[in-house]
Amino acid sequence: MSFSGTYWITFGIGVACLGFFLYQYNRFTRNRIKRREALHNIDLFLKRQSELLNQFGDLLRRLELPVPPEIESARQASARAYQTSPIPGKAGHLKAADQQYYRLIRQANQYPQAQRRPDFSHLLEALEKNAAELQGARRYHNALVRDYNIRVETMPSALAALTLRFKKTDFLTDSNATPAP
Repeated sequence: MSFSGTYWITFGIGVACLGFFLYQYNRFTRNRIKRREALHNIDLFLKRQSELLNQFGDLLRRLELPVPPEIESARQASARAYQTSPIPGKAGHLKAADQQYYRLIRQANQYPQAQRRPDFSHLLEALEKNAAELQGARRYHNALVRDYNIRVETMPSALAALTLRFKKTDFLTDSNATPAP
């Protein structure tokens, strides 16, 4: 039994198509895993922020200073963002958490006697570092989403996305909040 040249050409095209779809599938899946990990990191930073805010309130109570209501508001906003799983909802809660956090930082500047204490300044530094890492994790997630959405919309990977039912995904929008001075 001998195979003609047409058979080998058809076979080669089929193998090439299969290879193309497997490659694209792996790229889409790898991106999805990275986005999941980025969201997990965001959740870790939100949880850490909530813990730091609790410590901040405890420190103010130990120093017998008035505890601003922004601490509880910021902690609750961080907890809501942490507990929300759909991307658009998480983005809205992140924005609210950022706004409450920066209000709290402005409030913290009204405690000059506490700012001289090393534990107070250390806690503020930890809060600021966590906020910067949270912002970085959010940017990383959005960069992954941007790359994924470009791949879904552009040829030739759009053919694989359509065939394999990969759809565009939502950004975790940046709140564009700037740290308090």
